[in-house]
Amino acid sequence: MKTFSLSLCQACIPQVKAVYMRIGKPRNLRTAGAISFGTPYRQFISVPITDTATADADIWLTLVGWDGSVHQMSMPLADASPSTITFIESRNR
Repeated sequence: MKTFSLSLCQACIPQVKAVYMRIGKPRNLRTAGAISFGTPYRQFISVPITDTATADADIWLTLVGWDGSVHQMSMPLADASPSTITFIESRNR
């Protein structure tokens, strides 16, 4: 497990119902990943690092609005957590 922390921007706080995170693109909203907890200003998400995770994986963030809208973005896991890449590489040796 890797715990990430995040905060929502001031304009997003009243609009966001839930925040999910996972490694790899979710197939649908049911597989969006781990849900965040905490205040909008400091949320935490514990994401499982599976055996299939690779060093070139992307981390996906899914935000669900109170109006039902879904917004997704991704970024390389290496940018989000270099230490997790080190862990994955050492585990896969």
